[in-house]
Amino acid sequence: MFAVEVKGAEDIDTGLGQATIYRDGAHYSYLAAPATELNHLSKDNGVIGFLGVNPAGEVSQYDPDAQIKESLYDVETRLKSYFEGNVTNGNISGLQLSQPLNYLAPVLVMDELKTADKADIVDELADERKYDFHEGGASVSGAIELGLLNRNDHSLTDRGKIAVTFLGGKDIVTLQNLDSLKDRIPQGGALCESHPTVALFIRDLFRRHPDFELLYEAIGSFNQAHVVLPDVLERLVTRYPNAFLNLLCRPGKQSQAIRYLESEDRAQIYQDEDVWKSLIRQNVVHNFTHQLKHLGVLMPRTTAHPGSLEEYDPMEHPWWLEYDHGFW
Repeated sequence: MFAVEVKGAEDIDTGLGQATIYRDGAHYSYLAAPATELNHLSKDNGVIGFLGVNPAGEVSQYDPDAQIKESLYDVETRLKSYFEGNVTNGNISGLQLSQPLNYLAPVLVMDELKTADKADIVDELADERKYDFHEGGASVSGAIELGLLNRNDHSLTDRGKIAVTFLGGKDIVTLQNLDSLKDRIPQGGALCESHPTVALFIRDLFRRHPDFELLYEAIGSFNQAHVVLPDVLERLVTRYPNAFLNLLCRPGKQSQAIRYLESEDRAQIYQDEDVWKSLIRQNVVHNFTHQLKHLGVLMPRTTAHPGSLEEYDPMEHPWWLEYDHGFW
C-alpha cells in the first residue's frame, strides 16, 4: 500500500502533516511537491518519502522505510472480499433480528415458491400455519446481506442454493421444519447449544462479510475469558479502523469518528464513555450481541442490554468469549 500526498509550494507544511497521518494505513507514505521546496525538508526521518518534481517534469525520489501496520490486514481483508464478490452495500451489525435462523426462512420460501416478489415472501412468512413471523421484511434484508438472495430480484444466489442443500440434509425443507428447529431452543438458550452444526453454517455465512471477519479476528485475539465493549472498540480502532467505522459506528457519525481516528485524540473513542456512546450503533449492545451468542462467538451466559444506549453499562454486560472455537 502506497500513499502519496501532492501539494504545491504554499502547502508544504500541511502536506507533510497529512503524509504523516497516512503512515497509519500504508506501507510507504510520500509527499510529492516542487523539488525546490522539498530540498528544505529533512530526509532523515525514515518514515516519510519525497517525490520532488522540477519544471521539466523530472522526478527525484527518496524512499522511506517500510511501515509494517496491523491495520493493513483490515484493508487486505476488505479487498479480498470485494474481489470474491462477498461485499454488499449494507452493514451486518445492523441486521435487526436477534435469532439468525430467521435469515434462512426466505431461502426456503424462494426454493418452494420461486417467487421474486418481496411482498409474497413476507406474506408467506407471516402465515400462522407455516411460520407465523411478522418481521419478514427484516428476514429478507438479512438474507440479502448474508448473500443468500440476490438484491435485485430476490432470487437464490449460489450461496442460497448451498443453504437449501445444507438445510435439506438436516431435514429442514419447509418453514414448519425451521419453526420446529427454533422451538427446540430452550428459553434463554442459544442456537449453538441446541443445533451446533446449523450455528456453524450460519456463522460461516457471517464470516464471509469482511467487517464480521475482522471482528471475529479481534475477539479471538483476547487471551481471557471475557471482555467489555470498550476493550473490543480499542482492538478495532487500533488494528482494524475500517471495520470499526463500518461495523459498529452509526452511519451518521462516521465523519466525526474519522476525525477522531486521524487526530491525537483517537483513544477517546474507547476511553471516553460519552464519545463512544455517541458513535456506536444501539443495535450492537442488543440484537447483535444476541446473534453473536447464537452463532457461538460469545458464550450463552453473555447478556444483552435491552434499554437505551445511554443507560448501557458495559461492566454489567461483559462479552464472555467462546473458548471452544479457539478463543482464549
